[in-house]
Amino acid sequence: MRKGTDVEDETAGLIVTEDYDDPDNQKTQKGAIFALVILTFINLLNYMDRLIPSATKSLYQGELHMDDFETGVPAATFLIVYMSTSPIFAQLSDRGVSRKLLLILGVVWWSVATGSVYFAQKFWDFTLYRTLVAVGEACYATIAPALLSDLFPPSNRNKAMTVFFLATPFGGALGFVLGGFIGKQYGWRYAFMLCGAPGILVSLLIIFIKDPGMNVFEKKEEKKKNISWIIAIKTLIRNKSYLFSLGGLICLCFATGALAEWLPKFFSDPHGANLGADQAGLVVGAITVIGGIGGTVCGSAVGDAVKNLPEVLENNPKELNSVGLPDVVGQVQVDVTSYTNKGTEPLNSFGIKSNPHLLVGSLLLFCVFLY
Repeated sequence: MRKGTDVEDETAGLIVTEDYDDPDNQKTQKGAIFALVILTFINLLNYMDRLIPSATKSLYQGELHMDDFETGVPAATFLIVYMSTSPIFAQLSDRGVSRKLLLILGVVWWSVATGSVYFAQKFWDFTLYRTLVAVGEACYATIAPALLSDLFPPSNRNKAMTVFFLATPFGGALGFVLGGFIGKQYGWRYAFMLCGAPGILVSLLIIFIKDPGMNVFEKKEEKKKNISWIIAIKTLIRNKSYLFSLGGLICLCFATGALAEWLPKFFSDPHGANLGADQAGLVVGAITVIGGIGGTVCGSAVGDAVKNLPEVLENNPKELNSVGLPDVVGQVQVDVTSYTNKGTEPLNSFGIKSNPHLLVGSLLLFCVFLY
Protein backbone atom coordinates (compact mmCIF):
# COMPACT_ATOMS: atom_id res chain seq x y z
CA MET A 1 0.00 0.00 0.00
CA ARG A 2 1.23 3.49 -0.83
CA LYS A 3 2.66 5.69 1.85
CA GLY A 4 1.43 9.20 2.42
CA THR A 5 2.66 11.63 -0.22
CA ASP A 6 2.23 15.33 -0.89
CA VAL A 7 0.98 16.12 -4.37
CA GLU A 8 0.92 19.74 -5.53
CA ASP A 9 -1.42 20.91 -8.27
CA GLU A 10 0.07 24.19 -9.45
CA THR A 11 -2.88 25.03 -11.67
CA ALA A 12 -5.53 24.63 -8.99
CA GLY A 13 -3.37 25.90 -6.15
CA LEU A 14 -3.77 22.84 -3.97
CA ILE A 15 -1.57 20.71 -1.80
CA VAL A 16 -3.17 17.34 -1.13
CA THR A 17 -1.69 14.93 1.35
CA GLU A 18 -2.63 11.33 0.62
CA ASP A 19 -2.20 9.04 3.57
CA TYR A 20 -3.60 5.62 2.80
CA ASP A 21 -1.59 3.95 5.54
CA ASP A 22 -3.38 5.84 8.32
CA PRO A 23 -5.67 3.25 9.99
CA ASP A 24 -8.03 5.95 11.24
CA ASN A 25 -8.44 7.19 7.69
CA GLN A 26 -9.58 3.77 6.45
CA LYS A 27 -12.56 3.11 8.69
CA THR A 28 -16.03 2.98 7.19
CA GLN A 29 -18.19 5.64 8.81
CA LYS A 30 -20.94 4.68 11.24
CA GLY A 31 -24.25 4.23 9.44
CA ALA A 32 -22.59 3.85 6.03
CA ILE A 33 -24.36 0.59 5.18
CA PHE A 34 -27.76 2.02 6.09
CA ALA A 35 -27.07 5.05 3.92
CA LEU A 36 -25.94 2.83 1.04
CA VAL A 37 -29.13 0.76 1.20
CA ILE A 38 -31.42 3.81 1.31
CA LEU A 39 -29.59 5.77 -1.38
CA THR A 40 -29.36 2.71 -3.64
CA PHE A 41 -33.09 2.06 -3.34
CA ILE A 42 -33.84 5.70 -4.14
CA ASN A 43 -31.49 5.47 -7.11
CA LEU A 44 -33.55 2.51 -8.28
CA LEU A 45 -36.70 4.67 -8.09
CA ASN A 46 -34.78 7.41 -9.88
CA TYR A 47 -34.16 5.32 -12.99
CA MET A 48 -37.59 3.71 -12.80
CA ASP A 49 -39.23 7.14 -13.02
CA ARG A 50 -36.84 8.26 -15.74
CA LEU A 51 -37.78 5.46 -18.15
CA ILE A 52 -41.55 5.43 -17.68
CA PRO A 53 -42.04 7.71 -20.75
CA SER A 54 -40.13 5.28 -22.97
CA ALA A 55 -42.22 2.35 -21.78
CA THR A 56 -45.52 4.16 -22.38
CA LYS A 57 -44.62 6.12 -25.53
CA SER A 58 -46.86 4.03 -27.77
CA LEU A 59 -49.79 4.67 -25.40
CA TYR A 60 -49.67 8.44 -24.85
CA GLN A 61 -48.45 9.40 -28.31
CA GLY A 62 -51.85 8.95 -29.94
CA GLU A 63 -53.89 10.48 -27.12
CA LEU A 64 -51.74 13.62 -26.96
CA HIS A 65 -51.48 13.81 -30.78
CA MET A 66 -47.68 13.79 -30.78
CA ASP A 67 -45.54 12.71 -33.71
CA ASP A 68 -42.27 10.81 -33.26
CA PHE A 69 -40.21 13.99 -33.15
CA GLU A 70 -42.37 15.49 -30.42
CA THR A 71 -42.16 12.34 -28.29
CA GLY A 72 -38.38 12.70 -28.35
CA VAL A 73 -38.36 16.36 -27.27
CA PRO A 74 -39.12 15.69 -23.56
CA ALA A 75 -36.08 13.42 -23.31
CA ALA A 76 -33.87 16.05 -24.96
CA THR A 77 -35.08 18.87 -22.71
CA PHE A 78 -34.72 16.57 -19.72
CA LEU A 79 -31.03 16.06 -20.45
CA ILE A 80 -30.37 19.74 -21.13
CA VAL A 81 -31.92 20.79 -17.82
CA TYR A 82 -30.28 17.87 -16.01
CA MET A 83 -26.86 18.92 -17.30
CA SER A 84 -27.42 22.62 -16.62
CA THR A 85 -28.69 22.31 -13.05
CA SER A 86 -26.26 19.69 -11.74
CA PRO A 87 -23.42 22.21 -11.13
CA ILE A 88 -25.84 24.44 -9.22
CA PHE A 89 -26.60 21.74 -6.66
CA ALA A 90 -22.93 20.81 -6.42
CA GLN A 91 -22.15 24.45 -5.66
CA LEU A 92 -24.89 24.64 -3.03
CA SER A 93 -23.48 21.56 -1.34
CA ASP A 94 -19.94 22.96 -1.40
CA ARG A 95 -21.17 26.18 0.19
CA GLY A 96 -22.57 24.37 3.19
CA VAL A 97 -26.21 23.76 2.36
CA SER A 98 -27.31 20.53 4.08
CA ARG A 99 -26.80 17.62 1.73
CA LYS A 100 -29.59 15.67 3.42
CA LEU A 101 -31.98 18.56 2.88
CA LEU A 102 -30.99 18.85 -0.78
CA LEU A 103 -31.47 15.10 -1.26
CA ILE A 104 -34.92 15.13 0.32
CA LEU A 105 -36.03 18.12 -1.73
CA GLY A 106 -34.64 16.58 -4.92
CA VAL A 107 -36.41 13.24 -4.43
CA VAL A 108 -39.74 14.85 -3.49
CA TRP A 109 -39.45 17.27 -6.43
CA TRP A 110 -38.88 14.60 -9.08
CA SER A 111 -41.56 12.31 -7.56
CA VAL A 112 -44.20 15.04 -7.62
CA ALA A 113 -43.17 16.06 -11.15
CA THR A 114 -43.41 12.44 -12.32
CA GLY A 115 -46.90 12.05 -10.86
CA SER A 116 -47.95 15.39 -12.36
CA VAL A 117 -47.67 13.92 -15.86
CA TYR A 118 -51.02 12.31 -15.02
CA PHE A 119 -52.62 15.71 -15.70
CA ALA A 120 -50.89 16.35 -19.05
CA GLN A 121 -53.33 17.26 -21.83
CA LYS A 122 -50.99 18.21 -24.67
CA PHE A 123 -47.42 18.16 -25.84
CA TRP A 124 -46.26 21.30 -24.01
CA ASP A 125 -47.39 20.46 -20.50
CA PHE A 126 -46.18 16.87 -20.88
CA THR A 127 -42.73 18.24 -21.83
CA LEU A 128 -42.81 20.74 -18.96
CA TYR A 129 -43.52 18.08 -16.34
CA ARG A 130 -40.76 15.81 -17.65
CA THR A 131 -38.33 18.74 -17.69
CA LEU A 132 -39.13 19.46 -14.04
CA VAL A 133 -38.28 15.84 -13.21
CA ALA A 134 -34.74 16.55 -14.44
CA VAL A 135 -34.21 19.22 -11.76
CA GLY A 136 -34.89 16.81 -8.90
CA GLU A 137 -32.88 13.99 -10.44
CA ALA A 138 -29.92 16.30 -11.09
CA CYS A 139 -29.92 17.26 -7.41
CA TYR A 140 -29.93 13.64 -6.29
CA ALA A 141 -27.41 12.33 -8.83
CA THR A 142 -24.94 15.10 -7.96
CA ILE A 143 -25.02 14.74 -4.19
CA ALA A 144 -25.74 11.07 -3.40
CA PRO A 145 -22.45 9.61 -4.76
CA ALA A 146 -20.47 12.39 -3.07
CA LEU A 147 -22.12 11.61 0.26
CA LEU A 148 -21.31 7.91 -0.14
CA SER A 149 -17.68 8.75 -0.90
CA ASP A 150 -17.50 10.46 2.50
CA LEU A 151 -19.01 7.44 4.24
CA PHE A 152 -16.72 4.80 2.71
CA PRO A 153 -12.91 4.95 2.75
CA PRO A 154 -10.95 4.64 -0.51
CA SER A 155 -10.36 0.94 0.11
CA ASN A 156 -14.11 0.17 0.11
CA ARG A 157 -15.45 2.97 -2.04
CA ASN A 158 -15.37 1.07 -5.33
CA LYS A 159 -17.52 -1.73 -3.92
CA ALA A 160 -20.00 0.76 -2.47
CA MET A 161 -20.29 2.56 -5.79
CA THR A 162 -20.81 -0.74 -7.58
CA VAL A 163 -23.77 -1.52 -5.32
CA PHE A 164 -25.16 2.00 -5.75
CA PHE A 165 -25.01 1.88 -9.55
CA LEU A 166 -26.43 -1.63 -9.76
CA ALA A 167 -29.71 0.15 -9.09
CA THR A 168 -29.43 1.68 -12.56
CA PRO A 169 -30.22 -1.46 -14.60
CA PHE A 170 -32.70 -2.74 -12.01
CA GLY A 171 -34.47 0.61 -11.85
CA GLY A 172 -34.49 0.95 -15.61
CA ALA A 173 -35.90 -2.56 -15.97
CA LEU A 174 -38.63 -1.79 -13.43
CA GLY A 175 -39.48 1.36 -15.35
CA PHE A 176 -39.90 -0.60 -18.57
CA VAL A 177 -41.81 -3.50 -16.98
CA LEU A 178 -44.09 -1.58 -14.59
CA GLY A 179 -44.62 1.28 -17.00
CA GLY A 180 -45.63 -1.06 -19.79
CA PHE A 181 -47.80 -3.25 -17.56
CA ILE A 182 -49.62 -0.47 -15.68
CA GLY A 183 -49.99 1.55 -18.86
CA LYS A 184 -51.49 -1.37 -20.73
CA GLN A 185 -53.84 -2.46 -17.94
CA TYR A 186 -54.93 0.85 -16.40
CA GLY A 187 -53.78 3.59 -18.75
CA TRP A 188 -50.51 5.45 -19.21
CA ARG A 189 -51.49 8.24 -16.79
CA TYR A 190 -51.64 5.81 -13.88
CA ALA A 191 -48.18 4.53 -14.79
CA PHE A 192 -46.72 7.95 -14.04
CA MET A 193 -48.84 8.52 -10.95
CA LEU A 194 -48.17 5.15 -9.30
CA CYS A 195 -44.46 5.06 -10.11
CA GLY A 196 -43.89 8.61 -8.85
CA ALA A 197 -45.62 8.19 -5.49
CA PRO A 198 -43.10 5.88 -3.68
CA GLY A 199 -40.31 8.45 -3.86
CA ILE A 200 -42.20 10.87 -1.62
CA LEU A 201 -42.45 8.30 1.19
CA VAL A 202 -38.94 6.89 0.81
CA SER A 203 -37.40 10.37 0.86
CA LEU A 204 -38.25 10.63 4.57
CA LEU A 205 -35.73 7.87 5.31
CA ILE A 206 -32.95 10.25 4.28
CA ILE A 207 -33.53 12.04 7.59
CA PHE A 208 -31.96 9.09 9.40
CA ILE A 209 -28.80 9.04 7.27
CA LYS A 210 -25.68 10.34 8.97
CA ASP A 211 -23.70 12.93 7.04
CA PRO A 212 -20.08 12.82 8.32
CA GLY A 213 -19.15 16.02 6.53
CA MET A 214 -17.23 16.63 3.35
CA ASN A 215 -13.76 15.21 2.63
CA VAL A 216 -13.55 13.25 5.88
CA PHE A 217 -10.98 10.92 4.33
CA GLU A 218 -8.87 13.84 3.13
CA LYS A 219 -8.57 15.72 6.42
CA LYS A 220 -4.94 16.61 5.71
CA GLU A 221 -5.86 18.48 2.58
CA GLU A 222 -4.77 22.12 2.76
CA LYS A 223 -6.36 24.57 0.38
CA LYS A 224 -4.30 27.59 -0.51
CA LYS A 225 -7.29 29.23 -2.19
CA ASN A 226 -10.73 28.41 -3.50
CA ILE A 227 -10.84 26.96 -6.99
CA SER A 228 -12.71 29.10 -9.49
CA TRP A 229 -14.80 27.59 -12.28
CA ILE A 230 -12.38 28.96 -14.88
CA ILE A 231 -9.38 27.28 -13.26
CA ALA A 232 -11.30 24.03 -12.78
CA ILE A 233 -12.32 23.97 -16.46
CA LYS A 234 -8.77 24.75 -17.61
CA THR A 235 -7.47 21.92 -15.46
CA LEU A 236 -9.93 19.44 -16.98
CA ILE A 237 -9.17 20.58 -20.53
CA ARG A 238 -5.47 19.86 -19.95
CA ASN A 239 -6.26 16.37 -18.63
CA LYS A 240 -6.09 14.11 -21.68
CA SER A 241 -7.41 11.12 -19.79
CA TYR A 242 -10.53 13.11 -18.90
CA LEU A 243 -11.06 14.26 -22.48
CA PHE A 244 -10.63 10.78 -23.99
CA SER A 245 -12.88 9.23 -21.36
CA LEU A 246 -15.47 11.96 -21.84
CA GLY A 247 -15.47 11.36 -25.59
CA GLY A 248 -16.03 7.65 -25.10
CA LEU A 249 -18.83 8.20 -22.62
CA ILE A 250 -20.54 10.74 -24.89
CA CYS A 251 -20.63 8.15 -27.66
CA LEU A 252 -21.82 5.50 -25.23
CA CYS A 253 -24.63 7.69 -23.89
CA PHE A 254 -25.63 8.59 -27.45
CA ALA A 255 -26.17 4.92 -28.29
CA THR A 256 -27.75 3.82 -25.01
CA GLY A 257 -29.97 6.91 -24.91
CA ALA A 258 -31.36 6.13 -28.35
CA LEU A 259 -32.05 2.52 -27.39
CA ALA A 260 -33.69 3.43 -24.08
CA GLU A 261 -35.93 5.98 -25.78
CA TRP A 262 -36.97 4.02 -28.86
CA LEU A 263 -36.51 0.30 -28.29
CA PRO A 264 -39.80 -0.14 -26.37
CA LYS A 265 -41.60 1.76 -29.14
CA PHE A 266 -40.02 -0.51 -31.76
CA PHE A 267 -41.17 -3.66 -29.99
CA SER A 268 -44.72 -2.36 -29.55
CA ASP A 269 -45.09 -0.67 -32.93
CA PRO A 270 -47.21 -2.50 -35.57
CA HIS A 271 -44.41 -1.86 -38.07
CA GLY A 272 -41.85 -3.31 -35.63
CA ALA A 273 -42.20 -6.39 -33.45
CA ASN A 274 -45.92 -5.62 -32.89
CA LEU A 275 -45.94 -6.56 -29.20
CA GLY A 276 -48.15 -4.98 -26.59
CA ALA A 277 -46.71 -2.28 -24.34
CA ASP A 278 -46.57 -4.75 -21.44
CA GLN A 279 -44.73 -7.40 -23.46
CA ALA A 280 -42.36 -4.82 -24.92
CA GLY A 281 -41.57 -3.65 -21.39
CA LEU A 282 -40.71 -7.18 -20.32
CA VAL A 283 -38.35 -7.69 -23.26
CA VAL A 284 -36.54 -4.37 -22.86
CA GLY A 285 -36.47 -4.82 -19.07
CA ALA A 286 -34.73 -8.17 -19.45
CA ILE A 287 -32.19 -6.67 -21.84
CA THR A 288 -31.53 -3.82 -19.41
CA VAL A 289 -30.97 -6.10 -16.42
CA ILE A 290 -28.67 -8.53 -18.21
CA GLY A 291 -26.59 -5.89 -19.96
CA GLY A 292 -26.57 -3.40 -17.10
CA ILE A 293 -25.61 -5.83 -14.36
CA GLY A 294 -23.01 -7.46 -16.58
CA GLY A 295 -21.43 -4.09 -17.39
CA THR A 296 -21.47 -2.85 -13.80
CA VAL A 297 -20.06 -6.01 -12.25
CA CYS A 298 -17.44 -6.44 -14.97
CA GLY A 299 -16.44 -2.80 -14.65
CA SER A 300 -15.93 -3.25 -10.92
CA ALA A 301 -13.89 -6.41 -11.48
CA VAL A 302 -11.68 -4.72 -14.06
CA GLY A 303 -11.24 -1.72 -11.77
CA ASP A 304 -10.09 -3.89 -8.88
CA ALA A 305 -7.83 -5.89 -11.20
CA VAL A 306 -5.95 -2.85 -12.50
CA LYS A 307 -5.77 -1.12 -9.13
CA ASN A 308 -2.03 -1.72 -8.91
CA LEU A 309 -1.33 -1.05 -12.59
CA PRO A 310 0.66 2.16 -11.96
CA GLU A 311 3.24 0.31 -9.83
CA VAL A 312 3.47 -2.55 -12.34
CA LEU A 313 4.05 -0.20 -15.25
CA GLU A 314 6.54 1.87 -13.29
CA ASN A 315 8.61 -1.18 -12.39
CA ASN A 316 8.31 -2.94 -15.76
CA PRO A 317 7.44 -0.29 -18.36
CA LYS A 318 8.82 -2.26 -21.34
CA GLU A 319 7.20 -5.60 -20.67
CA LEU A 320 3.95 -4.59 -22.37
CA ASN A 321 5.83 -3.93 -25.62
CA SER A 322 6.04 -7.68 -26.11
CA VAL A 323 2.39 -7.56 -27.15
CA GLY A 324 2.89 -4.53 -29.36
CA LEU A 325 1.55 -1.74 -27.13
CA PRO A 326 3.24 1.68 -27.34
CA ASP A 327 5.40 3.19 -24.60
CA VAL A 328 2.63 5.66 -23.78
CA VAL A 329 0.95 2.82 -21.91
CA GLY A 330 3.64 3.22 -19.28
CA GLN A 331 2.22 6.64 -18.46
CA VAL A 332 -1.18 5.27 -17.51
CA GLN A 333 -2.23 5.62 -13.89
CA VAL A 334 -5.49 4.24 -12.61
CA ASP A 335 -6.85 4.89 -9.13
CA VAL A 336 -10.25 3.30 -8.73
CA THR A 337 -10.64 3.89 -5.03
CA SER A 338 -10.39 7.67 -5.26
CA TYR A 339 -12.74 8.10 -8.19
CA THR A 340 -16.47 8.63 -7.79
CA ASN A 341 -18.14 9.47 -11.08
CA LYS A 342 -21.75 10.51 -10.82
CA GLY A 343 -23.57 9.44 -13.91
CA THR A 344 -21.94 6.95 -16.18
CA GLU A 345 -23.73 3.80 -15.06
CA PRO A 346 -21.81 0.57 -15.95
CA LEU A 347 -18.55 2.47 -16.40
CA ASN A 348 -18.74 4.14 -12.97
CA SER A 349 -16.69 1.37 -11.44
CA PHE A 350 -13.73 2.05 -13.72
CA GLY A 351 -11.84 5.02 -12.27
CA ILE A 352 -9.32 7.23 -14.06
CA LYS A 353 -6.91 9.78 -12.72
CA SER A 354 -4.35 12.35 -13.98
CA ASN A 355 -1.91 12.85 -16.90
CA PRO A 356 -2.06 11.59 -20.52
CA HIS A 357 -3.94 8.30 -20.17
CA LEU A 358 -4.46 7.72 -23.86
CA LEU A 359 -4.85 3.99 -23.33
CA VAL A 360 -7.87 4.31 -21.04
CA GLY A 361 -9.66 6.66 -23.39
CA SER A 362 -8.89 4.40 -26.32
CA LEU A 363 -10.30 1.42 -24.45
CA LEU A 364 -13.54 3.30 -23.75
CA LEU A 365 -13.89 4.31 -27.39
CA PHE A 366 -13.12 0.74 -28.44
CA CYS A 367 -15.93 -0.51 -26.17
CA VAL A 368 -18.29 1.96 -27.85
CA PHE A 369 -17.36 0.67 -31.30
CA LEU A 370 -17.94 -2.91 -30.13
CA TYR A 371 -21.31 -1.84 -28.75
